[in-house]
This record gives sequence, C-alpha cells and structure tokens, in this order.
Amino acid sequence: MPALRLALATVCAVTVSHHAPPGWRLRYVDLHVTLLPDTRAIRGEARLFVAPTTGTPGELILDLSDSMTVDSVSTHTFQRTTGAVHIPVPAHGIIGIWYHGTPSSRALAFTDHGGVIRVASYGLPNSAREWWPTLDDPSQKADSADIRVTAPTALRVASNGRLVARVQHDNGTTTTHWSVRYPIYSDVISIAAADYVVRQGVFPSRGGTAVPLTFFVFPEDSTHADSDFTVVPRELAFMESILGPYPFAREKYGIAEFARKSFREHQTLPSFGAAFITGTHDNDQIIAHEIAHQWFGNSVTLARWSDIWLNESFAEYMAWRWIRADRGDSAFARLVDEARGKVYHGSLAHADSGGFATMFGDLTFEKGPLVLVSLEALIGKRAMDAALADYVRTHAYGLASQQDFIAACERQYHHPLGAIVDEWVQRSDNPSSHDHQGPR
Repeated sequence: MPALRLALATVCAVTVSHHAPPGWRLRYVDLHVTLLPDTRAIRGEARLFVAPTTGTPGELILDLSDSMTVDSVSTHTFQRTTGAVHIPVPAHGIIGIWYHGTPSSRALAFTDHGGVIRVASYGLPNSAREWWPTLDDPSQKADSADIRVTAPTALRVASNGRLVARVQHDNGTTTTHWSVRYPIYSDVISIAAADYVVRQGVFPSRGGTAVPLTFFVFPEDSTHADSDFTVVPRELAFMESILGPYPFAREKYGIAEFARKSFREHQTLPSFGAAFITGTHDNDQIIAHEIAHQWFGNSVTLARWSDIWLNESFAEYMAWRWIRADRGDSAFARLVDEARGKVYHGSLAHADSGGFATMFGDLTFEKGPLVLVSLEALIGKRAMDAALADYVRTHAYGLASQQDFIAACERQYHHPLGAIVDEWVQRSDNPSSHDHQGPR
C-alpha cells in the first residue's frame, strides 16, 4: 500500500486550516446541492442550525472557499473575507446561505467517462468548505443532517445515511434525499453521482439490527465488485467481534466507487477507487481499513487534525488484524516486518495539521500501527481488545484524544502507560514492546 499512500498524500495542496470559531456549535445541516455537469459547477442552499456556546458568541464565521460565490444569506447582511463568510448573530440560530461556483476538483470532482459525467466528493481535511459553507472542523459534529442532491435523472446519487426519497422533475433532473441521524462532521459528508449499478444486501449485526449494505459501482466494474465486495460482511463481523456493534446500524454500510486512485472513509459510505476493484480480492486490506474507520474516525472522532493517527493508524492496525485473522500469522508478520524495516522521521502527533503529506504518509500508516502492535504485545491481546472496545464505547459519536485511549488501556492493564505511549508516539525510530517489559 505505500504507493497508495503516496497518491493520497500528493493529491493537492491543503486549504489553510482555520480553527473552529469560538462561541458557536454546529447542531444540524440541511444541504441541497444541484449538480451542473455541463459546466462542472454547482448551485447550493445550506441551512444550518447553530447554537451559542457562550452568552455573547459574537458574529458567526463560516468556512467557504473563494471559488464559491455567495448569492444571499437569510440574515440579509454578510461580509466576505478570504475563505470565510462573516454573518451577524443569527436569529434563533438558523441561517440559510444560497451560493454557486466551480469547486476545486480536490474536493468535488467531475470526470467524463465516454460522455457520461461522474461526480464525487473527497472528504480530505478542510475540504468540505470547498463546496459548501460550514464550520469545517472535526470538533464540530452536527447532531444530524439532511442531504439533497439534484442531478440529471440518468445519474444515481449516493450519500451518507439512509435513503428517504428520489423525486423526479419535469426538467430531466431528480432530487435524491438522504437522512443522517447520527452525529457527523463536515468533511465526511459525501455525495457521489454516476451511472451507477446498485448492489444491495444485508449484514446481521451482533447488535440485533439487519444493516443494509448498498454498493454503488460503475457498470464496467460491476462483475469485479460482485466478487471483491463479498468480503464486506466477513470484515464487518470481524470488526464487531472486537469493537462492538457497527455504530451506524440504523442507516447502512455502503461503498461508492469513484474515479480517483484513492479511497476515503465518508460516514456510512466510503469512497473506493476504480483501480482497486479487480475481482481478485487483492485489496481486501483497504476495504477492512475503510470499515474500521466507521468506528475510528466517524463514530469516535479526533478533536483536531494534528491527532490524525487516532483515525488512520487505528484503522490500519485493524486492517492488519483482519489480515492476521483471514490469512494467517505469516501474512501479518510480513506487514509488521515491512513497517519495522523503514526509517521514520518525526512524531505521530503533528504540530502542523496542514502538513498533508506528513499526515497521510508512512508515519501514520506504518509507524502508527506499529505503536499499536507494540502496545498489544506489551499488555496482551485480551487487554488490548478490551481497551479498544472500551474506547469506542465510551466515546461513541463524540470526540476523543490520545489520553482517552491511554486511559482505556490503563483500565484493562491496571498499570500506567501514558509515558510509554507518549514516548512511542514522539520518537523517530521504531517502537518496540521489548523497550518496556511491564507486568502482564
């Protein structure tokens, strides 16, 4: 997977990150986007419910790329600055923004396949702002969202959550409505529209819910997808055996194919690159990684991008665990040995959350899982599994930090671990359980 990490890390420059504005919390998102494939543009209407977190919160500052033109705001007055929309204190906490523009292909790409325009968002850090106005920060988890996409009727639209309706219009377009009733942050809100073939199934969650499985695939790849995606129920069952019930059981687990040679863990609907749908199961590890993200990243969310390892390293560690369970200890050992053979420079805790290549490089995808492998060796597999389950249960649908995970491990190990984990996270060389022979 190193080449895939390189592809992810060099997609394009990151938009300058802004901290979430003080005084406001995003509570609800009602987003309606109209896709205009002929011009590679969009029109949008975003209605946001925000709540003050202080008595006098001041103006509301939303993130929105300069490529988007604001047509009007429900408060009537607003000010545009670079990458932001300044709005006076909204009455009742509800604001509406009408806008249009040509989004960056980094965030929302239009691709031509034999005359058919396919569209897909890509939820990288700070990318939501490039196609809709929001408080674009992982700490701003809305309680719920409704996502409506109007597109040519020939295209099938996929998004997060549960499908509510598809309403066809006389002008040759259809509006598809998806409902999200779990907390969600802006960068994992996703839309995709294409000439999809839709495959459906059901996963019997150990939580007692029959979870819908919905796969949106390009027609030319449907046969390969029918083979590759048979692994999804088995991988979901494996993750549940360690982490507990799938956290979005009332909605779905889906996959939306897109044209990029990459992948991304949008909530309930990971995006999966066409190049990885081969019919050979060569990329089962990637599928497992994206499934694990539903616990690590989507249910339990980092409070700041500088702690990206809490998302990516944990998801990759679980993918390694799946390889060990499915293909044996030798396959797992090869992954560990390959990672141990590398030289790493820098800390897993990134001071600069705009360092995109660092956030999604070998430190995160290989050193990070090594830290967790070493921790498992130190405290024992049973304690590690119990700590992971404790961590995701305690912080479900909320925010968590490295210290929260350490606390979960210490509850199972009954000995201090903070200094050890901090050392492994900060040091530049390879972590190893042999460095610390603690009590079992």
